[in-house]
Amino acid sequence: MILEPFDVSKPVYRGERIMNEDDVKTLLQEMQWVRKLLMLQALSVGYKQKHLAAALGVSDATVSRMMPKGFAKEMAAGRTAAGTMGE
Repeated sequence: MILEPFDVSKPVYRGERIMNEDDVKTLLQEMQWVRKLLMLQALSVGYKQKHLAAALGVSDATVSRMMPKGFAKEMAAGRTAAGTMGE
């Protein structure tokens, strides 16, 4: 059964739950992975960590904790190496 947006809003408006806690946890985990993948993509094309932090409205330290240790530096080093390979 496909629910129309209006049909979903009625139970929510009445305070009823349409998702159980496990579904919510799964959805949040997936959203966190999507955010990390988008951050990795932005780093790979040249955005700096401070730009990501500003876009997300968080501190540089928060972005650092989201990434593996030294990952942003490795990405930057890889971009620099790739840029000099064609010379």
